[in-house]
Amino acid sequence: IRKLTRQKREDINSYLNANFDDYEQFLLFVINAYETGNSDHKGNMTNIITDHKILCVGLVSGLTNLRASYPDYEPIKATCTKYIDKFNLFRGKSNNLTLPFNN
Repeated sequence: IRKLTRQKREDINSYLNANFDDYEQFLLFVINAYETGNSDHKGNMTNIITDHKILCVGLVSGLTNLRASYPDYEPIKATCTKYIDKFNLFRGKSNNLTLPFNN
C-alpha cells in the first residue's frame, strides 16, 4: 500500500528535503525581517514568529517520531536530525527576540 501511495521511505525523505529546505529559508527570512525592521514592522511580525515557533514544536515532535520509525534507514534519520536541529535553532533564536505584545 505504501508503494501505491508514494509513501516509500525514499519518497518521504525526498519530500522532507524539498519542502523543509523551503520552510527553513522562510524561517530565516522571518527572523531577518524582524531583526532589521522598525517597531511597527516588528509588531506586525510578532504573531508570525509566535505561530511558527508553535509549528516548529510540532514539527520537531513529528520528526523525532519519524526518525524512530525508520531506525534502519540512515537517510531519513539524517534528514530528520538535520531539520530537528534547524527548527530548534529557529525556536532558540526566536526565544531571544524581544517580541512586543499586539493589542
